[in-house]
Amino acid sequence: MRNVSECISLIRKYCEWTVIGNHDLFAIRKLSLHFNDFSYPKNWYDLSFKERRELSSGRLWLYENEFLEKELHADEIGFLSKLPEFLIIEIDSHIIHISHSIYPDLTGSNFFRLHNTWELKTHFEWLSSNGARYSFSGHMHSRYPLRATYDKIVEMQYKKHTIKNEIIQFVAPCVAKGRGKSGVIIADIKNKEIEAIEINKLFENKLFSFYGRKEKRINFKKFFLNIILPTLLSIMLFIVLIFWYIIPYFESNLLNSNKEMIRELVNSTLSIANKNYSDYKAGMLTEEEAKNDDIEKIKYLRYGIELKDYFFITDMQPFMIMHPYRPDLNGNDLSNFLDPNDKAVFVEMVEKIKISGEGFVDYKWQWMDDSIKIVPKISYVAEFKPWGWVIGTGIYIGDVREKIAEIESGMIFVSIIISSIIGLLLTAIVLQNFSSEKKRSIAEKELMISKEKYKTLVEASTEGTAMILGGELIYSN
Repeated sequence: MRNVSECISLIRKYCEWTVIGNHDLFAIRKLSLHFNDFSYPKNWYDLSFKERRELSSGRLWLYENEFLEKELHADEIGFLSKLPEFLIIEIDSHIIHISHSIYPDLTGSNFFRLHNTWELKTHFEWLSSNGARYSFSGHMHSRYPLRATYDKIVEMQYKKHTIKNEIIQFVAPCVAKGRGKSGVIIADIKNKEIEAIEINKLFENKLFSFYGRKEKRINFKKFFLNIILPTLLSIMLFIVLIFWYIIPYFESNLLNSNKEMIRELVNSTLSIANKNYSDYKAGMLTEEEAKNDDIEKIKYLRYGIELKDYFFITDMQPFMIMHPYRPDLNGNDLSNFLDPNDKAVFVEMVEKIKISGEGFVDYKWQWMDDSIKIVPKISYVAEFKPWGWVIGTGIYIGDVREKIAEIESGMIFVSIIISSIIGLLLTAIVLQNFSSEKKRSIAEKELMISKEKYKTLVEASTEGTAMILGGELIYSN
């Protein structure tokens, strides 16, 4: 059983550097200083679970099932409250960064699992700004330690590894009892070595040694409330969790991932324009040549499964400069152009640019090159200031919904399979319990009959006789 006070005592005694994490913040009701894109209200911990869930839109850990076995002492709260959210330390002339999770959510308060290298872009920029070469964190609960660089994320086997001379993010596995792997990492910065040690086997003899226990009979009167009802409620909760939380979370995550993708794609087209602008400034091209080359290159850029997703260019008026699937709009004033919902799409794009230089706009537009099919779309636009251009591309909401439908179908199938297996197991347990209860009832009746027979014999005896069963005096004459 976990002992919070003992854990804190060991940390204070043996650890020179310690940072605070999301569970620690929750235990002492302290708000994180570093988080992603969520602003905590000052009364966050005074709000109900429903209010916090609605405010966070399912993006934050809310810890509703987490509680301390005993209250923290004042000095323990004081110790935790003084812990920093990150540390920058120097070891053998190397700058080391330590945090519970990765920047900007250094304490791990957001729902996040590391899957792609682009998710570390902001974190690596943070490391570079602090001059750090190696960074250590945890929080991900991965089976193996992870080593992440700019171009790849790899699982580290439980053995010694050489540390390369580049910016690296190391993610330690969790330390926990269970069937899965867990462990620790030990870094020797001086000798450029890191050792991953698996520790599960230390617990194996304690986790599953149930031999020697006396078998207890099931009280059938409480069987329904203790086993059947909780099982049925668990199945219902599992189904509700899938459709009310997991699927909406995947939908939001998938949409945000696609939005980030088109942001990066537009940034790539800006690089093309920057190259020609540099050539123009250097006198290698005229302004007209540079602009025409930009338009021609961007006009034929395609991506997506069918290679039909495209880019478009307007100016700040807005006039359409280039649209590969709507050449009828090229050179025309778009100020009065409205989508089927009477939304001035291109005017709103220009407004986004004027406010922040970039932004997302949702509207209805034709499906790729099919002018008949009109569907919801979200586009990202960014400004190329030298030419006064607005360059954009977009994603179709229908694509996201199709992927969500696939996930939903898979979830339904899995939930049916799991519910069926649980139902079969529950049926087997009920039948076994019926059989055991029936045998117990028969045995009790036979015992009562035998007891009455012996009692009759004792009563009929002419001599003093006592009837003792299990060390207890049952009857005497």
